[in-house]
Parts: sequence; C-alpha cells; structure tokens
Amino acid sequence: MLVDYDHESDEIKTVSPGSPAEAAGLRQGDRILTINGTKPADEPDNPLFKQPVGTILHLQVKRGESSQVYDVKLRDLL
Repeated sequence: MLVDYDHESDEIKTVSPGSPAEAAGLRQGDRILTINGTKPADEPDNPLFKQPVGTILHLQVKRGESSQVYDVKLRDLL
C-alpha cells in the first residue's frame, strides 16, 4: 500500500505518490477504523502485511467528522 501507518493511533502518517493507497483516496491524517471489518487494535499482527499481492482490503477510514470505506488493492513492494 505504501503508507506510513502509526499502529498506536491508527493514523496514516504519509501516503506515497502513485501508490494504490493514493489512488484509492487515502490521505495523511486519516484514521483507520477497520480493516476488512476488524479493528486494527484487535489484530496483534497487522493484517495489512499478511495478505497476498492483488488482495483488495476494505478500509473504513475516519477523516474529520465523517467515515468512509476505501478499497485498496495490495501490490508488490519490490
């Protein structure tokens, strides 16, 4: 996804230009509420890094006072 994600606050710190996260509409400062319906804090090992390339993650994200679901397709980082 090419995002810098703070696991303590569930906040996206940076989104890489040209990344699937940017294409999906994620922005710096967004807070991830759920990943495929599961709260990030409920997952001891972050599921973002355990899915195969091509998997579509459904991220419920809070931006300001509203929340929205973004679909992000994982790609190979190399």
